Amino acid sequence: MPHMLTYQKEIQTLMNKVKCRVNGCLKNTDKGICDKCTKRINGASIKKRASINKSSHREYPKALKEAKTAFQLLRRLQESDDKGYCNCVHGTYRKYNACDGGHLFPAIKMGTCFDPLNVHPQEKYKNMDMMNPTTMNEYVQYFVRRYGQEEYEKLEVRANLPKKYSTFELLEMKKDFEKEIQILKQQKNIK
Repeated sequence: MPHMLTYQKEIQTLMNKVKCRVNGCLKNTDKGICDKCTKRINGASIKKRASINKSSHREYPKALKEAKTAFQLLRRLQESDDKGYCNCVHGTYRKYNACDGGHLFPAIKMGTCFDPLNVHPQEKYKNMDMMNPTTMNEYVQYFVRRYGQEEYEKLEVRANLPKKYSTFELLEMKKDFEKEIQILKQQKNIK
């Protein structure tokens, strides 16, 4: 009989206990969080966390946008003739400042965002229509005619490689692009 009472007390004790509320912990406890998880949580709050530099966090998107804009202008100038006209991807001629620098692989892919082979002069409405399969096929055909299938495949591989630029790198790239733009404008006598 005493053995039965001990057994009933153990069952009653287990019924009063609940599972630990921390994810993944299945220990029974009286308090809701077991002692081990409590120590882990308290220890985590003691650790110093790295502070986030708010200004650099805000500067990155601006630096990226400015670097992309400068690079696209540079590419349009590089592709233009002495009078500033570009042969666009889809066969039209436009002044370098009246067209876009269209990316074959989207500009969000940092591996090819600043790759000269990936950016060519493109009409504004066609650049906005790159999700259209017909527009995309025209661009791919233009690229393959100009550079070859092998270069297209290499560019596709580079587009899928992970790449990350720092804010400082983007600002320096922008400065370099702007210098090259000024040199090209002087060489081609373009304003």
